[in-house]
Amino acid sequence: MFNLKKIIAGSIAAITIMSVSPVVANAAWKQNNTGWWYTEGNSWATGWRVIDGNWYYFYSNGYMAHDTTIDGYYLNSNGAWTQDVASQDNKAIKEGTYKVGQDIQAGEYLVKSTSAYSAYYECSSDSTGKSSSIIFNGNISEGSSEYITLKEGEYITIDRGVMYAVADAPSIIPSNGLYKEGMYKVGQDIPAGEYVVTSNSPYGFSAYIEVNNGSRHSAKDIVSNDAFKGTKYITVEEGQYLTIQRSEIQK
Repeated sequence: MFNLKKIIAGSIAAITIMSVSPVVANAAWKQNNTGWWYTEGNSWATGWRVIDGNWYYFYSNGYMAHDTTIDGYYLNSNGAWTQDVASQDNKAIKEGTYKVGQDIQAGEYLVKSTSAYSAYYECSSDSTGKSSSIIFNGNISEGSSEYITLKEGEYITIDRGVMYAVADAPSIIPSNGLYKEGMYKVGQDIPAGEYVVTSNSPYGFSAYIEVNNGSRHSAKDIVSNDAFKGTKYITVEEGQYLTIQRSEIQK
């Protein structure tokens, strides 16, 4: 059966084992601009599946999870559970609100979506809940991630996602060289240089690209940004941050 220690333990085991189903004979991989799914007759796979000897996880909407951690197990850019990569689940900061300097340390973090829906993060100056207290916030699409930098005394809220200190964060470098929607640190996640960015919205929406000098999500840190359709060339330098939305880069 499913030989993963954490998943067969406790309540996680009960939930996961019930979600693991055999693959039917007429199953097949399918893809569109949103992602990959696996058909099973007139329906699609959800939960954990073994396909051609590899474990995959499919969200409730059928799309395959990738470049993320599910139940404490890292799924690479191809969606397969990477068995030789140690779980970073114990280093993940879960959903909730935390006071910087008290609950977590000040510094840079990587926020990753863990839902088929967008994750949300919000950095605030206090705990009043007022919109005037918001320093910066953002939504992260399914399977994507963004960097943020937090200062002592601030409050950070994470919803439908997890957060890692950068020293503990899983790699977001795609093994197939295809950089999808997300935020990448130049020199760490993607080399400095010139790239062609291609829009990939299935609905014809404009793609968006932004280059920043930091991860405080401040307008003063923006080096360049643009909304476009089709393709666009962009050059990035070491230490900058590259954000792409509704687009991709093939390295």
